[in-house]
Amino acid sequence: MSSRDARKWMGVAVALEKRGLAMKAGYAYAAAVRVSPDDPEPHIALGRFCQRMRLPVQAGAHLRRAVRLSGRFSSASRFLGEYFESQGTIKQALKLFSAANFAGSEPTLEF
Repeated sequence: MSSRDARKWMGVAVALEKRGLAMKAGYAYAAAVRVSPDDPEPHIALGRFCQRMRLPVQAGAHLRRAVRLSGRFSSASRFLGEYFESQGTIKQALKLFSAANFAGSEPTLEF
């Protein structure tokens, strides 16, 4: 499948979430990841959704995957940094915020 298909699923997920249908939205975000598993954007979307649903383990897993897939994709680093900050892991958060600010260079990330 393609990134285009993933974006369609993410659009469906956003619409469902806005209507208060969190469970169905979660399935749609997961479908976006399934149809485009090597695209960081669906992982970011599902990770952020998991954060909103207070599922920190799942959120961290998808945000980490997004950073691994994207390398220089600064928003993945920023969102994972926010995740680490919310978990109280400030040192790791600062590394990722730094990576997000210097997206043109390849940061060394350990998490």
